[in-house]
This record gives sequence, C-alpha cells and structure tokens, in this order.
Amino acid sequence: MDNAPPTRDDLRVLLAVHRHGSFLAVGRALGLSTSTASRRSDALETALGRPLVHRSATGAHVWSKSFGSPGVGLCGGLGQRCNAVADANGSVVLSGALTGWVDSGGGPLGSMAAQTYAVKLDGGGAFLWQHPWPDHTTVKVDPCGAVVGAYDAGPHMTVDKLAP
Repeated sequence: MDNAPPTRDDLRVLLAVHRHGSFLAVGRALGLSTSTASRRSDALETALGRPLVHRSATGAHVWSKSFGSPGVGLCGGLGQRCNAVADANGSVVLSGALTGWVDSGGGPLGSMAAQTYAVKLDGGGAFLWQHPWPDHTTVKVDPCGAVVGAYDAGPHMTVDKLAP
C-alpha cells in the first residue's frame, strides 16, 4: 500500500480514532479488528508522509477535527472526491466535493450546488483558511505548501494559486 492515495475507509478510521481514542474502541465501533484499524491508520500516515496518530500503551491520540453532520460533510456523499495531503510544513490540506453547508472553522462553506473546496489546517489541526471553487476543480498542493486549483471557465482554463 506504499504511496497509495488515502481511501474513504482510511479517513473513516482516522475520524473514529479521534472520536473513540483507541484502536480497540474503533474496532468495536466500526466492526473491525484492532489490527485492521491500526493498519488503515498506518496506510493513511504512509500516504500522507506524516504521523497522524500518537500511539501509546494507553491508546491513540489524534489532533484531527470532525466537520459536518450526518449526510453533509467535507467529503460530500458516497462516491465524492475527498483528499488529504500533508505539506512540507506539516500542515494538512483537505479537498474534495461538497454539496450543502459545513463549517470547517472559518464560517460556512458550501452551496446547494456541488462545488470543490480546500481547507487548510496547521500541524496541530487548527483552522488556517478555506477556499471554494466551481465543481470539478482539480486541487493540488505544491512542495512548499501552496494550493493550486485549476478549472474550466468556459472558453479558457483558470488557475488559482493560494499562498502556503
């Protein structure tokens, strides 16, 4: 699984670790073995190139945040795009598709129509900024932590680069 992109299952396990505090509790809550929950967390850390869970004899601690409510979250519905990328500075950029409204820490983000978004959190998980784009925008993070969004704007392509 080295260098594989994070999956929705990996992200679901990370959120469950944040909510429940240990791989044992995550396994019980999600119907997984403790080792499977730990492997999914390992896979996400490998994909992002950063540790996300502090492992100790008493459980796991994650700085992650939960956004949204049932049916509305930063990953939209089933089959929607959802990405998490750690930059060279230790910040994390979440990006994907969203229909509806969610507050990621900087006020409401979203619309009633599908759109693409990026949310940046610092190395400790604190909100830094958020940015919406038209649906189907391609979002990438450069090695210095700048976020680039590219989308078709009619007869031409538009590219936005947001400072790290």
